[in-house]
Amino acid sequence: MSIGNAIAGARAGMQKSRDARELAEHQTCTRCGWTGNPEKKAPGTMGKEIALWILVFPVGILYSIWRMVFKREQCPECNGTQFVPAGSVYAATIRKTFGRTWPGELSAEQRRARKGGAL
Repeated sequence: MSIGNAIAGARAGMQKSRDARELAEHQTCTRCGWTGNPEKKAPGTMGKEIALWILVFPVGILYSIWRMVFKREQCPECNGTQFVPAGSVYAATIRKTFGRTWPGELSAEQRRARKGGAL
């Protein structure tokens, strides 16, 4: 075994462990297959909140409290609210269904093509 092959094998192993860590930290949307960190969004709109503060002060306060308390994680692409851990088998099935891939699921040739040639 040459030193070059050993280095290439070590790089591949490091890449796999890095991809596994990233998958463990992310979530996959069950509605569209997007993978990443969901955004925290408040329900309702800022326009309604401002209007209620100006027109009906007590209701405006309640509306603001409701928006702060009920923030939820949403998919930035489809506004879905149901997620599964990105490293799970179910998440891989969802990504495959929607035609999405995670870099850890790509072959070495596909990763090279994405990066423009070199590893």
